[in-house]
Amino acid sequence: MKTKPTRPLTPAQKAQTFLWHFQPSSLTPYSHDHWWKKPDAPVSLDAAVWELMRRHPDAKAARAKMHGDALLKPLVAFVGCHCFKAWSELGKPLQRAFVRRLWKEYPARHGFIAPPVTVLNDHRPFQNYYRQLETAGQKTRLAESAKRLALHVSTSAIESHLAGLILIAVDPNAPPARIANGVASAVADWLNGQKPVNIGKARIGQWLDVVSKFEIAESSRQKKHIRDDQLFAQYRRAIQDWPLPS
Repeated sequence: MKTKPTRPLTPAQKAQTFLWHFQPSSLTPYSHDHWWKKPDAPVSLDAAVWELMRRHPDAKAARAKMHGDALLKPLVAFVGCHCFKAWSELGKPLQRAFVRRLWKEYPARHGFIAPPVTVLNDHRPFQNYYRQLETAGQKTRLAESAKRLALHVSTSAIESHLAGLILIAVDPNAPPARIANGVASAVADWLNGQKPVNIGKARIGQWLDVVSKFEIAESSRQKKHIRDDQLFAQYRRAIQDWPLPS
């Protein structure tokens, strides 16, 4: 028996998926604790990301897969298991566990790169492999490997740039002292100039304000009253940038 193809969601249906956590649960209540609104509440980047990520429709999907046979990535499994809890309810051990998974698995374009230095394109570990392919006359595999590596380097460079990082070119074959002096000089020039603003990190506090405003309004809204579509659109934009890794 043939199964009917799944129809893509309409824009209105897709928007509704961001309200999944407002649906009543008979087992575990979803926490909408806006702890960041409390006076002097420390709001780290990791905590803010948790609050956005656990509201994403992907969190609902991850929770549904928890009892299935699919092998989930550690970050996906963690969010699926704990997404009903606010950051303030996780406790220190679970908070640290989330941060470890986040920094390890999330893409660089969101600013999650091991500070303060990351090597993007050191080809030297692959040189022996390339020589073996070349000796064996496997030109096709050699070309494909070089192409994949070049794509990885270019993607990493762009993502690092979008994350607000400064990219400095280094000749790995130069004398170590010359490399050290060159990097120090480049960093000094950067410090004397205008430092770039990491838009993603600066903006995330504003997104939490949008989250609290919309959820307070939605929780108190009666069915006969019309939802604030502009505020709902801002709410979705705040959350949709933080999907779980596929």
